[in-house]
Amino acid sequence: EAQRAPGRPRDPAKQQAILDAAKSIILEVGLDAAAIESIAASAGVSKATVYRHFGDKPALFVALVERETGRILEELSA
Repeated sequence: EAQRAPGRPRDPAKQQAILDAAKSIILEVGLDAAAIESIAASAGVSKATVYRHFGDKPALFVALVERETGRILEELSA
């Protein structure tokens, strides 16, 4: 795992809330129109928290695709 900067550890529940909010908003308005501010508000976190967890919108989208792909693969192998 990559070396993390010192500070509070990332909260997995917040991370999932951000991903859930991103999924909903991206499906509603599209990736280009999905604003980090809207995703943060929907997830109940600050914009800084979104950036702390994911870095930027492209990285957030990649994390979302990876999560959803994992879920699909789990269903297919069940």
